[in-house]
Order: sequence, then C-alpha cells, then structure tokens
Amino acid sequence: MREVEECYLRGDGANWEKEGCSYFPGAVYRLDPYRLSKVLLEGLGHDEEGYAEVVGALQEENFEKLNKALADAEKRAKGAKKKQVMRVRQYLNNNWEGFCFSKAAVRLGAIEGQVFHHVARRIKRHGARWGERGADHLCRVLAKKANGELKKSLRTEWKTKTYAIKSCGQTT
Repeated sequence: MREVEECYLRGDGANWEKEGCSYFPGAVYRLDPYRLSKVLLEGLGHDEEGYAEVVGALQEENFEKLNKALADAEKRAKGAKKKQVMRVRQYLNNNWEGFCFSKAAVRLGAIEGQVFHHVARRIKRHGARWGERGADHLCRVLAKKANGELKKSLRTEWKTKTYAIKSCGQTT
C-alpha cells in the first residue's frame, strides 16, 4: 500500500466508512454519486430551482453557496417538504469532505447500482437459499462475468481439473 499514489474510499456517508481512511495512508473519502443523487432527488425533487442551485454549488465545491441554496429551498418548502430539505442539508453538511468532482473520483463507479444489478437480483431469485460459501462463489462468478473474465477463467479451471484427474490415473 505504500506504493499506491491515490486511494479513494467510496461510501454513502456512514462514519465507519470515513474512518477507513485512517487505515490506508493517503486515502481520501468520496461520497457515492448514486447515494448523492438519491438524497437530492428525494429531498429536492419537488423544487427544480432549489435542486439546480444545490447541484451547481456542489459542482463548484462552494460550501457557502450550498448552504445558501439549501436555506432558500427550506424557505420555499412547506410541511413535510421542509423536513426533507432539512434532512438534505444535514446530510450534505455531514458529508462535505466526501465531495469532489475530480476525474479520479469519477472512475470509482457506482457501488449500490453494481451490487444490485450484478449480485442482489441474482441471489434473490424465487425461493433461492444461499449459504455463506455458496453466496461467495456465486459473487465471484458474477464478478468475473461482469468483468468479461468468465470464459477465460472457466477454460483455465477446466484444464486444471482435467489435468489433475488424468494425473491421478482416472479416466473421464
């Protein structure tokens, strides 16, 4: 790890994720864009003007402008919508250090979307039950498939198993 020049930890804003940076020298915490989009839409989706101002402030990485835009959105909101805007404000303020729109941070992908599309949907099929070992194996197969490595891996695995069987004197 000492040789790694850039290390980014991405998460949804939980404290334990941010604390992970203390374990990796030079690591930087980044907020997952999927989670950020979800929070903004849930809290400000009803207020196009407020949404646009908040996104603009985030893109500029301007903390003062962000809080002004959120305060204005709070003033415009009524009832339950006001509470939603207040939750967005608290979330963004608590996770400010996780915002960065650098090119390196963009390469990190979307964690939750990948988990859902590649793993959760497959594991939750009708009546499926998985033990820890089986779920681990399935996740490894699905990861190889998503990365385009499955065929090569299967060919290598098949050759290794075939060789092992032949060297034991068994015929198949």
